[in-house]
Amino acid sequence: MKLTEEKIINILTKNTTFKDQFSLDDVSSVKSSKTTLITSSDMLVESTDMPPTMTLIQASRKAIIMSVSDFASKGVTPQHCLISIGIPKKYSKNQIQQIANGLQKGLKEYKISLIGGDTNSSKELIIDCTLMGFSNYKIPSRQTAQNNDIIYALGKFGLTGTGLFLLKKKKKPINQFERNAIKSVLHPTVTLDPFVKLARQNLINSSIDSSDGLCLSLYQLAEQSKKTLHGFIFVITNGDVTTANTEVYILPRGAVAAQAELGNVFTSGFTQQTPNIGFKK
Repeated sequence: MKLTEEKIINILTKNTTFKDQFSLDDVSSVKSSKTTLITSSDMLVESTDMPPTMTLIQASRKAIIMSVSDFASKGVTPQHCLISIGIPKKYSKNQIQQIANGLQKGLKEYKISLIGGDTNSSKELIIDCTLMGFSNYKIPSRQTAQNNDIIYALGKFGLTGTGLFLLKKKKKPINQFERNAIKSVLHPTVTLDPFVKLARQNLINSSIDSSDGLCLSLYQLAEQSKKTLHGFIFVITNGDVTTANTEVYILPRGAVAAQAELGNVFTSGFTQQTPNIGFKK
């Protein structure tokens, strides 16, 4: 029987002290009397996360973006970062400099300060990134979707899968869609502002970073919130309902009018984004 990520996590945490405080969400939180510390950790491994043609600069930048996407799904701005790196002994000074340049690019894009970490030798490149931020407002979790919520997504689905296929098969892109797909793998971007603004106004009931795909993400939200999904699927391009395979919003019956609002909020930043899903009040 194949062990899924969720089953592995359950094994690792089964007998852990304070298991009730362990979070299966995109981020973890620790409350104090004045604020809440938000953390998220993501690991990039060369053999599984670096497709052919991806440079070391692109890979190390992507290590930052992976964690930023988790923060974006919760409407929290990341502020500080810890980075632990496993570097093969065969790497030259120039290759290590490329890794440093990529990390700096990612940190600079989102104004994140590097405050520490660790280095070690390894058989392949491994970059573990832990982001930290603070929140004085309630952040949405995976367990708090409500009846009659509107379900929406920020970002394009299908690009990453297509891009990985093209890169692994070493196929050259022949149209704009394929070029965008490859770019979504080699140079992903995340838009923070929409989710941060909505979260601060307490306008998101529940959310998830949907890097694992639309169907699985919706299933996880529904399962953890103990809800059932119902509704129509609308495909939206530039704020208009179309039949093209681009951005997807899932709206409950009678909620078609909300499409205009969501389109106005999210149309400006769709291209090559890591998708995020949220339940809107």
